[in-house]
Amino acid sequence: MKVKILSRRVLRIPPTVCVGLLFLLSVPAARPYSVLTHEAIIDSVWDGSIKVLLLERFPAATPEELIEAHAYAYGGSIIQDLGDYPFSNKFFSELTHYIRTGDFILSLIHNSQDLNEYAFSLGALAHYAADNSGHSMATNLAVPLLYPKLRVKFGNLITYADDPFSHLKTEFGFDVFQAAKGRYAPDGYKG
Repeated sequence: MKVKILSRRVLRIPPTVCVGLLFLLSVPAARPYSVLTHEAIIDSVWDGSIKVLLLERFPAATPEELIEAHAYAYGGSIIQDLGDYPFSNKFFSELTHYIRTGDFILSLIHNSQDLNEYAFSLGALAHYAADNSGHSMATNLAVPLLYPKLRVKFGNLITYADDPFSHLKTEFGFDVFQAAKGRYAPDGYKG
């Protein structure tokens, strides 16, 4: 008789909870690129996108103020990953990557009041865009190429959730390779 009662309780889970759990379990895992990659993305989109948006909203910004704003864009580009650094709170990064991430970014943009705050929020938006497209197109496909034993276990697509350590090593390897080849900071960057 107790078994029947327990099974009835399981069936009484509200449909909204079931849908919420289904959504949370189906969210693709995407973890951060490393710092240099996110900063390089800021450099590569600075002149054509971020600077244009900054000057559209703050047309009186001086070249010196734009240089400072560039630093704030760097900060924004790594804000979501602060919980991934040593002695930090991983829960922060989990919140900014998986829980209402779009609302977090929109709030930063909407509440920015000056050039530097707006640059910071656009940097955070760049981080979000890079993580959403970059992992599925690069990191998640590179890990199985670099770690054949993991490919046997997980297949040709390995997410951060599947093997965090190999995922982070791959991203770090991307940074080291790009730095060794001198590929960070495009020629047009005058920081």
